[in-house]
Amino acid sequence: AAVEDVAYMRENAGRIIATRRRLSAALKELGFSVMPSETNFLWARPPQKISACDLFVKLRDAGILIRYFDVAGIDDYVRITVGTDAEADALLEAVGRIIT
Repeated sequence: AAVEDVAYMRENAGRIIATRRRLSAALKELGFSVMPSETNFLWARPPQKISACDLFVKLRDAGILIRYFDVAGIDDYVRITVGTDAEADALLEAVGRIIT
């Protein structure tokens, strides 16, 4: 049924794209380096004020889950899934508190 509901799929894809753009722009304003994305997630390097690992831990402690990979070469980035607008707002609020 989901495959046949093209209108819903397009509406949902449009929402994800809009939220991804807004989230990317807001993270850049906070000093993040954000890789270009055409997916449902962002790959971002936090500003020098905080390591990716520390950001991951502090967000987890605040109840917000992102991905961190302790692998050489990518350990200074986090992977942030594009969720709802409310989830993006909560993430941005928490990140703002953490890095200031």
